[in-house]
Amino acid sequence: MRAHIINNFYSLNRGWALLVLSVTNFLSNKIPGIEFTIESLYPDIDRKVYRNCKCVKPVKSSFGTLFNALTRAFVWRVLKAVGFKADALLMWEPLKYFYEANVVIDLSGDGLCPAQSKTMWYRIRLTVSTFTNLMSIILALLLEKPVVLYSHSIGNLGILRPLVKMVLKNGNVKLIALRDRDSENYLREMGITGSKIRLIADAAFSITPPEINTQNDAPTACFCISNEAVTHFYGYSTESFIQILRDISDYLVNTYSARILLVPFSRGGRYKHEDDLAILSAVLDAIRSTIGDEKVSLVEGSNLHEAMSAIAKCKFLVTSRMHPAIVALLYGVPPVLIAHSPKFHGLISFLKTEELLCDAKHLNYDSLKAKIEYVWENNQALRTKIREHTKTLQMLSLSGLQRLALLLSQIHARNVSSKSQYKRPKNEFEL
Repeated sequence: MRAHIINNFYSLNRGWALLVLSVTNFLSNKIPGIEFTIESLYPDIDRKVYRNCKCVKPVKSSFGTLFNALTRAFVWRVLKAVGFKADALLMWEPLKYFYEANVVIDLSGDGLCPAQSKTMWYRIRLTVSTFTNLMSIILALLLEKPVVLYSHSIGNLGILRPLVKMVLKNGNVKLIALRDRDSENYLREMGITGSKIRLIADAAFSITPPEINTQNDAPTACFCISNEAVTHFYGYSTESFIQILRDISDYLVNTYSARILLVPFSRGGRYKHEDDLAILSAVLDAIRSTIGDEKVSLVEGSNLHEAMSAIAKCKFLVTSRMHPAIVALLYGVPPVLIAHSPKFHGLISFLKTEELLCDAKHLNYDSLKAKIEYVWENNQALRTKIREHTKTLQMLSLSGLQRLALLLSQIHARNVSSKSQYKRPKNEFEL
């Protein structure tokens, strides 16, 4: 059984890494002998993290590569329809990994749910990125491969909505596993319903977090901020947002004798804004200028385990990324979510903790301070509440993965059966 993972490009984004590790580790335990290939822009880094995956060149490494792959797949499909066998067209990297797979799994998370940018040019850029994600799915469908969209948020599609609707209605899209009810409602409005749509919890809820000593000398407030969100999704300049965090940190130190911990959850990618260290280094310098060095620290070279350990030890987390919030929930730490995408609202609705949501559209010093004060003063009650709901989310996540494993086992059984019954056509012409 071979599964090819698309639209999840590098483990430097720890959220993507959590998606891959939670899904592949679960499937490896459930389906003996399953093999994974995963598209990777940084294979030397990713193969150290994804030890059960073969890291291969992405089909979207360039527009030229993507166009070449789509052209080959289309010609192959046309020739197949008229009775010619042209598999040699597909034995070209990275296309051959689609061809050799029994199933193609999209683990992009919100690859079909672009966030709302504050600038037109970045909205266009996100639309192009969403379109290329969709082209990878279309490529798999051209090759008649079963496709699974797993642990997804879907929304904000704009002009791509009709194309996405056509693709998702394809019979070879076998499962659309959604991690929030808002996405389910969005698809229903598009006229996409049926048994292949499943509401699950994010795959990261299935992991068993490592045991960590959470003893701290002083109560710690953790900030895990997305550089991309600050640069492109908030209605503030970067300098203004840094000022808000500096003033919030100053308030926490002077009022509660808190320590401030800054944790980057994405450490790089194709563009500068994908490294959270850039914004958090600037925040660090701003905080130091008012409260000194002793009360603030930065987890500078954080791998996934270091980032999780840092979050686990905190009294609360302020984040504009969803997977750090999930890590916090797994450790019973209340997260304050600065929401710039429907996925945050979906998570909060599962938890029934609307008081933890700070909408980016209404973000300012007073609104963020009010959320933090509430979390500080009601910390134990919130911990009890989120532990209860997190258990439900963990069970829902595991149930979704069980469904995925069953589907893949069925696909594998059908492949084995069809190969045993296959008879070569007498007049088949091979290219």
